[in-house]
Amino acid sequence: MSTTKSAAKKTGIDALFAIELGGGNSCMPMSVGFDKGLTYIDADAAGRAYPQMTQALPLIMDKPCLPVAIVNCYGDTNILTRCVNSQMIERNGKMLADSGFGMVAHACYIMSGKEVKEALVPGTLSQCFKVGRTIREANEAGRDPVAAAAEAAGGYVLAKTKMVKKEGKTIDGLYYGTLELEGVDEFAGNTYKLWFENEYHVMWKNGQPWITSPDIVQCVDTKTCRPLTNTVIHAGDEVSIVGVPARPQYNSGKPFSVMNPRYYNFEFDHVPMKEVLGK
Repeated sequence: MSTTKSAAKKTGIDALFAIELGGGNSCMPMSVGFDKGLTYIDADAAGRAYPQMTQALPLIMDKPCLPVAIVNCYGDTNILTRCVNSQMIERNGKMLADSGFGMVAHACYIMSGKEVKEALVPGTLSQCFKVGRTIREANEAGRDPVAAAAEAAGGYVLAKTKMVKKEGKTIDGLYYGTLELEGVDEFAGNTYKLWFENEYHVMWKNGQPWITSPDIVQCVDTKTCRPLTNTVIHAGDEVSIVGVPARPQYNSGKPFSVMNPRYYNFEFDHVPMKEVLGK
């Protein structure tokens, strides 16, 4: 239901931000902001997509999360006013998503302007806009869109591959699995494996751990640079893998502790992408 700008202001809410980056996660609050006449902040809660609410900077920094309004595509609405800890906020949301056939929207983190500056990664929506525009312009000009996008994002083309095999299953509202890929073109002769919990968090090269969270790994269509999430990727797809170094906020301390391979129960340490690649 739409309201006027003056009506929206009566709530005491002046601005909105994306909890995480993603096609729906970024655009949905943007649409709400436009509808309600509210400012949409050029920032988000992690500088990337992530599987668990407990990995978002506001929760990590003990900023207020509750109350949380959770709504599914049918309009069913739940409001959490009390949870014993942040893990239970996460679990409640996942169970409601599961009961709603996979998709819910969360509204949470009512913070002051000062808290927002402390707990968000700034400039991320502008960066997304820049990368998207770069991909479009590269495709229109007949240039390599993957290389152009990696440069615009401050990252690297890690591999060009053909997808060989995918295994995945949903557990407690999270999608877990692996992709197996074979290198092509200048990457021929190499094999790669990606492990995901919703997003990609561990990448192996020739059987050895290589790139891991908190560094960011994304699969895209080699010809168009269209993002390939693990829900739509199939054997035989031509897949390029792009890596972007972690946001500085996640390189140390508590943010790092919830976004590295040991957090996901792997028995090896994170080595920064730039160090691995010799950049």
